[in-house]
Amino acid sequence: MSIFTKDFSDEEMARDWTLSESDLKQISTGISSYRLYFAIQLCSIRFQGGFLAATSDLSPRIINYLSSQLDLPLTFFVNEPTRRATRSKQHGQILTYLGFKKYDRETNIILKNWIVEKAEQGQASEGYFETIGRISRLAKSRFAKQKNARKTGGQPLCKGSF
Repeated sequence: MSIFTKDFSDEEMARDWTLSESDLKQISTGISSYRLYFAIQLCSIRFQGGFLAATSDLSPRIINYLSSQLDLPLTFFVNEPTRRATRSKQHGQILTYLGFKKYDRETNIILKNWIVEKAEQGQASEGYFETIGRISRLAKSRFAKQKNARKTGGQPLCKGSF
């Protein structure tokens, strides 16, 4: 069972699926027939750290909670873009809106400098460094695979994700 269909409280739904005024403004700039899809993906990336592959995994409570915030009629169906380019464009808009950036060499240097700064200030424990190390290795691995995919003309490993 998906985490989006399990039982959850009204408080959990409000915490994870409430749109801010800024969110509503951003959503209104997109294609009107895909506003609900855009809202779902926006909340999904915040809630679980990635885009939702299929909106059919969502609880009808979540769909209708978002629909009501968008002043849309209640529904069990989410109109999803059928064109990959449209989905990709919307995902890119969401990532830009939320301030996500690609992990590249410059980002890696910034991360390393930040870790050193925290260590010098005594603000990090040993477990902290282990976590940062795992994140850094994962990001480097994704970066290398994306770079290799571009060289060979293939698709990046994290297609449809950040």
